[in-house]
Amino acid sequence: DDEVLIAKGLQNTINWEQLGCVVCGIATNGIDAKKMIDRLKPDIVISDIIMPRMSGLELVEYLHVHHKNIKSILLTAYEEFSYAKKAIQYGVEEYIVKPIDKELIISAIRKIVIKLKHNESSQENIHRLTHMINEAKPIITNTILFDIAIHGNNEIDTIDKKLQNFNINIGKGNVIFFKQEDKHKENNERFHEFAINSVIHNV
Repeated sequence: DDEVLIAKGLQNTINWEQLGCVVCGIATNGIDAKKMIDRLKPDIVISDIIMPRMSGLELVEYLHVHHKNIKSILLTAYEEFSYAKKAIQYGVEEYIVKPIDKELIISAIRKIVIKLKHNESSQENIHRLTHMINEAKPIITNTILFDIAIHGNNEIDTIDKKLQNFNINIGKGNVIFFKQEDKHKENNERFHEFAINSVIHNV
């Protein structure tokens, strides 16, 4: 079978480890490929367009709907515009026309690996920023409540936007009572801190 020979050839002739990849599976038809993708969740899929039981285009359409993060490369003997158009529509990274040029495959894989690493780095940055915001939420909440306690809630729309931006819920409709802890101290900072603590404990 030509498709199996091509798959085995790519597996054995390309130094995948040097590209930062490991071949985790080979399927001989589209249905088996779909099942293996669901189970293995690979980062990259290389598929022929013409396959038994499910075409490569149907497979990348399935990826586009169910596994958007998986990058795909399509191999074809047909340089048809309709195929290329569908490949673009389904987010295929590379569309390579046979006979297969090994260097084209290597170049395509390198580009995808760079993109995957960039996405991974971006995701890590998002997680780090989310963690930092969550850590800072008590300070942000105190600052907003301090604003309300000192200046009132005349700018309620602006306050609401700030709360929504940081996904903070301080509650509404509460009656808050507080007093200066030490009447003889003229320490505004101490008074403000006590006022904020009183607000926090009553929302």
